[in-house]
Amino acid sequence: MKKFPLLTRFLDRIIFVFLDWVFPKDNRIIVFGSAAGRAFNGNPRAVFDYVVASKPDYRPYVFLRDDVVEDEQYAPLEKYLISNKTLRHRFILLKARTLVGAHGQADFGVRSWSYRKIFIQTWHGRGTKDDGFAFSKYPKKSIRNLKKHNRLVTAFITASKVDSGEKARCFNINDRKLFPLGYPRNDFLLKKHIGPGVLTQGRLPHFNRVVLYSPTYRPYADSVFFPFEDFSVDELNAFLEKHEAIILLRPHINDRGRHSFDGPRIIDFGFDVCPDVNQVLPEVDILMTDYSSIFLDFLLMGKPIVFIPYDLKEYESHRGFLYGDYDFWTPGYKAHTFAGLMEEMAKQFSGRDGYREERAVFNRFFNSGQSDNSSGKVFRLIEELLQKY
Repeated sequence: MKKFPLLTRFLDRIIFVFLDWVFPKDNRIIVFGSAAGRAFNGNPRAVFDYVVASKPDYRPYVFLRDDVVEDEQYAPLEKYLISNKTLRHRFILLKARTLVGAHGQADFGVRSWSYRKIFIQTWHGRGTKDDGFAFSKYPKKSIRNLKKHNRLVTAFITASKVDSGEKARCFNINDRKLFPLGYPRNDFLLKKHIGPGVLTQGRLPHFNRVVLYSPTYRPYADSVFFPFEDFSVDELNAFLEKHEAIILLRPHINDRGRHSFDGPRIIDFGFDVCPDVNQVLPEVDILMTDYSSIFLDFLLMGKPIVFIPYDLKEYESHRGFLYGDYDFWTPGYKAHTFAGLMEEMAKQFSGRDGYREERAVFNRFFNSGQSDNSSGKVFRLIEELLQKY
């Protein structure tokens, strides 16, 4: 069968779906997954942590690929882990009544399942970019896969009614499946006591301010950090030293380009260093991005955002924006030169924030469903669905 991979995958899917129809289910078992098994983070991780901490009657499990499951960062979760090359994985997945994921079927190491399962789609991002059915260049194969995915979704979690509208348009999903309960990953951003910081000053130079630079993925090229003709790494290092600041460079997980700059205060902060970037947002003083949806989560912090749309026309021609006018929908300074960027950051460090009220308006618009217990709200939805189905 190794000579016929498509046939093998087809039979595997058919056999699993059939077994899932007939296999007895345990309502207490919930399987969590994210990032196609490459990591465990985001919204599913937040709901998992809630279940482990407060719902002892349930049996949560976490799916990771077999090449990831041995990663030492997941050692504390050892008793919950299942991987895709064990019979235990298939057995638990067949018994599970509920799945909680961030992407799709790959989050659980299978290609499909029966309609006897409850699938809570928490998603992994959002934004103002065209996607799915709203994206004119979306491949036909991807559209077909999206339709299959939609049929498996029992409930789709969103951050607000506005976000629900985006998902309805992009995914062509039934409105009754959309629940604006807020994103569980952002619960801790609104809590008064968030515990110790993610950044450990012992491994970094002394700092009083943190800048996070997190661009989005571009299908046509790798992202370029500091894409300015007047950029000077020496001036950047001097600026960071003067203000006792560090800057965390975080390329998109799918960006394979090299992003290295000399300087002790310019820190590589990629996916391999910090799988869940939202965990560090409380410590960030300024966010720098371009078209990434990370700015929508960061609005909850009420802190400055600087946008660097250096290839706006090219990106718009490849992808487009749901709301049209990029400048209107991005509440913050737009940096087009390095000198302008340094001047704006200096203003922000001194407390001169000219976009505070504008950000507050957009936060109410995009994050109206968010609370400090969206994880609990998602779990209560699971309990309701278990009684209903």
